[in-house]
Amino acid sequence: MLGGLLVGGGRPPPPPPEQLSAAARVAREQAVPESVQAELAALNRRKDNGQLSEAEYEQQRAKVLSR
Repeated sequence: MLGGLLVGGGRPPPPPPEQLSAAARVAREQAVPESVQAELAALNRRKDNGQLSEAEYEQQRAKVLSR
């Protein structure tokens, strides 16, 4: 029992990796401009707030990324 405390050094475990939204992941992978990232974030908020259906979100997201 005491050995387990000594090995861990009494520190809490590291936090889990951050879960990024799909829009943030795409932006990071494609290195899109900040203006496009902002548009994607706004679309994601509208979808999360129920203002856009999933299909509408995907359609508008594709449009933004194709510019």
